[in-house]
Amino acid sequence: MTPQELSDVYRNLNTKNDFNKKASKRIVYYINQIGFFIVVFSIFPIIPIIIQTFFKINFLYSMVAGLFIGFILVNVSNDIGKPWPPKLSINEKQFLKVFESLKDIETYQKENIDFSRFEATKKLSEVKQRMKNPRKYDNYFWDALIKESVDCLDRLEINFEERLLPNLIKGNDKDLMIAHSIIEKFAEYILNPTISELKELNRSLSELNPYPQEESQIRIFSQIRIFFGHPYMIHLYVLLILIGSGYFVFHFGIKLGATIDTSYIVGTGLFGTLTAAYLVLFIARKR
Repeated sequence: MTPQELSDVYRNLNTKNDFNKKASKRIVYYINQIGFFIVVFSIFPIIPIIIQTFFKINFLYSMVAGLFIGFILVNVSNDIGKPWPPKLSINEKQFLKVFESLKDIETYQKENIDFSRFEATKKLSEVKQRMKNPRKYDNYFWDALIKESVDCLDRLEINFEERLLPNLIKGNDKDLMIAHSIIEKFAEYILNPTISELKELNRSLSELNPYPQEESQIRIFSQIRIFFGHPYMIHLYVLLILIGSGYFVFHFGIKLGATIDTSYIVGTGLFGTLTAAYLVLFIARKR
């Protein structure tokens, strides 16, 4: 694939991505999401409990009404909003980052701005983290790239860590030209992963000088991000925030003069609602 063809693919995917962003801001999208949340919160059932507690309406009636209203909103928004734009695949999303790193390198080559090298390295470092071997949790980008050889993809990640990223930071102009060519091959590989291209990528990366003991800012940043950005750690952070929110509302209600029972119901209701919303968003993202 020629550089111009890669550029055309980037332009088309970027246009598609922009179209998706605009579609997510349309009123019918919000109606769809509201309807979806009403259905979920009626099933949990958060909405029926709140309605029964504060408005003394029968629990079963509240659940049926919530499900009915939610399904109506979802169906109406689906009919009005058709056709919904197709979302980018995980490979296409990562391709956009890789191509933008190429543009950063070209900016450095033209204007000699060191910041552009760091920006390119940062983007590729993020892509490298996404293709990490999923030993403990799902990694859809890894699944999308892997075809026949786990060892080759493991080697590619190591080559990124020890050769490509360090050379982007401290390599000379010749190293940067070689890196640019390799990144173009990597962008092409993402669009159509094959074992032959994977082996060729590793062979090309072997031409770059290795930095096995490199402790650059990017490496340190990556290690910190792996620890604090681990999916399980993120869930823990969110859970602590949600618990804190419910606890705050409970005590704030007491200070305002509400009874302990009422404050407890409102606090736990808020916690349950926010937790359900987070679970729905997490499931939707996985889907």
